[in-house]
Amino acid sequence: MNKLHQVVIIGFRRNDITKRAIQRILRANGIEVLHFFTEPNGAIIGHIRFDPSIVSPKRILRLVEPQVSFAGIVPVEEEECALCALAR
Repeated sequence: MNKLHQVVIIGFRRNDITKRAIQRILRANGIEVLHFFTEPNGAIIGHIRFDPSIVSPKRILRLVEPQVSFAGIVPVEEEECALCALAR
């Protein structure tokens, strides 16, 4: 089995989409959601883990992009938290 990859997803909400709805979409596609939070400016930041042999980072972006106005992925190390990766 391949090592699971951890990434941080960053996006800005469109309309009334909730972080819970985005989490449901990701989980339905075999992606483990570690935690998500919303900033006051509408940014949604999520720390996820996935098996690259099952789902690719491009696929994750395609799942998330219709829900947000911008989506990006930042890789994180195994021992790092999402907040640690963003502070880099």
